[in-house]
Amino acid sequence: MTTDRRLPRPQDLLPASRPPVGSAAVRALVAGRRVLVTGAAGSVGAALVRRLTGLAPAALHLLDVDEGRLHAQQLELTGRGFTRSSQVLLADVRDARALDAAFARAAPDLVLHAAALKHVALLETFGCVGVMTNVWGTQNVVRAAHRHGVERVVHVSSDKAADPTSVLGATQRLAELVVRGEDGPRAASVRFGTALGSRGSFWDTLVHQTAAGLPVTVTDPDATRSLMTLDEAAALVLEVAALAHGGETYVLDMGERVRVLDLVHRYAALAGLPAPRVTVTGLLPGEKQHETLVAEGERHRPTGVDRVLRCPPVTRPPGFDRVLSDLYAAADDADEPRVRRLLGEQFAGLRARLDDDRAPDGHVPRSGPGPALRVLGPVPA
Repeated sequence: MTTDRRLPRPQDLLPASRPPVGSAAVRALVAGRRVLVTGAAGSVGAALVRRLTGLAPAALHLLDVDEGRLHAQQLELTGRGFTRSSQVLLADVRDARALDAAFARAAPDLVLHAAALKHVALLETFGCVGVMTNVWGTQNVVRAAHRHGVERVVHVSSDKAADPTSVLGATQRLAELVVRGEDGPRAASVRFGTALGSRGSFWDTLVHQTAAGLPVTVTDPDATRSLMTLDEAAALVLEVAALAHGGETYVLDMGERVRVLDLVHRYAALAGLPAPRVTVTGLLPGEKQHETLVAEGERHRPTGVDRVLRCPPVTRPPGFDRVLSDLYAAADDADEPRVRRLLGEQFAGLRARLDDDRAPDGHVPRSGPGPALRVLGPVPA
């Protein structure tokens, strides 16, 4: 007879002495206010929604382009499917006009912008979509917030934005610069590392491969990552929202980095499984062996909130609007080589990497005639 084992949870693999989170400032910020979460059906967005429901907002609007996951979230929150009174907003952050209509309907006081593409390997191939979602989408959100009188916006960024060597990191760094330069609400960005257990992450791969008896794929035996649970990440993002003044970037202190290979063996031990076979694939293009949260030359200071650090605002580089306009035009034309070249021109680490691994002709074929992606909304001059 077999005994059912409870599979380890993400929090089981992290240090037990995680400091508590939550503050009176967050409760005062949310209670009785109207809140909108973009990317609400994603892992971080859903964790934010779960946190917010316990803070008594006057209204909590969930914006996403994934109707199936929005429906599942609606069921989890209310026990009912969609109705005409459901506070869900089906919209794509790349669609400036639809986003504007969603903001008009929700009339939020606070916006938590978690809608983003986050896979390093995927965006190395589909950089145009990365630019349009992570950069253009963020600009749309901040501008809609300005037009509709939103008080605060918090943009969820990534540790990969610090000295970026990948398309993902470059697009998130540009999104941070967009947030810093737009007029209107108090807008800030927050960087953190891996939220263990997020959908499509290494956690999903680890659980699937061990359950199927497959070798566990690891890119580098010495690679390390900064880790926290989704709930911790969501709680600290809300702390950032309470701190935000406008234009700054916050980073979350995630403690000591964890070696990914150690995580694999700890998971197997907690699951009562034999030590798994491991296949080392090599680092993916743009992937760092050790991620950092603070870029070279950035100075971070304590905020008075445990595990939240602040990097002061910086001036956007000269010609930044022209850079964005060129990027949007290249992405709209589905011109992957040009998008990569333009991103490389902005970030030395990415440029050096692209010079090392550029294909012989640098050509990425299109799928079908004409642009593969249409800019949804006017491109700024």
